[in-house]
Formats: sequence, C-alpha cells, structure tokens
Amino acid sequence: MGILLDDPDGIGNLTGKQYWEIQLRNKKVLLQKIQEGILFLSSASGANNIVSYTIDTGQDKQTVTRADLSSLKSLESNLQKEIAALEMQLYNNAPRIIQPGY
Repeated sequence: MGILLDDPDGIGNLTGKQYWEIQLRNKKVLLQKIQEGILFLSSASGANNIVSYTIDTGQDKQTVTRADLSSLKSLESNLQKEIAALEMQLYNNAPRIIQPGY
C-alpha cells in the first residue's frame, strides 16, 4: 500500500475531463500573460527605456527582458499548439490556429 499525498484542493476527486479543462484554462491564462509581455516589449512604450516586464500569473512571477523576446515567442507558439491539442481532445473540434498580428 502506498502513501497518499495531501490533496487539500481535491484534485484527486476531479474527473479526467475536469482535470484537463483546468489545465486548458491555466494554459490560456499563461498564454494571455505571455502575449501581454510580448506586446509590451514590442510596443513603443516598451521601447522607451523600459527593458523588462513582469509576467504575473497569480501563482508565479517572472521578469523578462527584451532579450527574452525570442524565447517568449517560442513559448507562445508552443502554448498555442498545446491549447489546440487539448481543445481537440476535450471537445473533438477542428484545430484553431491563432496567428498574432505583429
């Protein structure tokens, strides 16, 4: 018999679909925050001597700089693919690919 971990949030009581819907929502929130950072660092106001931006997801904070822009864009692309795959699996929909306009 194994040792059970504490589960104060009741994650163990979720169905598989509920768990993956929570993961999907979290990925969408993270994607939005990353896109805000990319937009800020790419914008005129971000270019005016401001070289860093803090991404605050509510659970974690990460400060990124203009030098991190390419890695942020890569992370954005990966998250978009993960979100599309989760949506397809959860809702059996055709993939939705979002292309940013910058």
